[in-house]
Amino acid sequence: ALRSFFESCCLIRDEHETESYGFDFERIIPVPETIRIISGEEGKLADRAIALYRRDILGEELAEPEARMLGAMSPEELYGRRYRIFLDERKPMLTLLEAGKLYSENERSYGVRSRYDWNCTNWGTKWNACEAEVSPEDGFIVFETAWAAPLPIYRVLAEQFPDLRIHAEYADEDIGFNCGRIDISEGRCTVTSLPEGTEAVELACELW
Repeated sequence: ALRSFFESCCLIRDEHETESYGFDFERIIPVPETIRIISGEEGKLADRAIALYRRDILGEELAEPEARMLGAMSPEELYGRRYRIFLDERKPMLTLLEAGKLYSENERSYGVRSRYDWNCTNWGTKWNACEAEVSPEDGFIVFETAWAAPLPIYRVLAEQFPDLRIHAEYADEDIGFNCGRIDISEGRCTVTSLPEGTEAVELACELW
């Protein structure tokens, strides 16, 4: 079970078949392709794009704030200007209507518009694991995340590897806050959050 876990979740082969180890949430909970390519930094762009798509293509009547938002935009901004919404700069820039269609389809299919929201919902943190240290011989992994423990990842690991026992500990870099332990056994995932206090501070100091 341990070998299967490290091979499926941590073993990376590059184009030259050279092997190395890392920890990638996408190996556990893959990101849909139409979510993967869209930035999470679009801000009001997505709101405007979806409103325009709903009004012009779906024929919906907009609420007053949405109508006022589109009314403040020039025809060039609405129909002529092309916007960059993709993470990959090689991807084409889209008109507001084209972007609105893509955002709307993602919301309908996945409940979110873009990569940032999808990560937070499905991984429990806005970015992938980073600074990973993987020791398959010892069954040991250390990694960092952005401000939150990736609890959905652990729950899926429990389902995927019911014969594996995993013990994890996590702590925010704000020492003593957002600390806890996770235990996986027989397909079950148990999360124990530590209240603020001595035990949480000691755990955070040990981990950091």
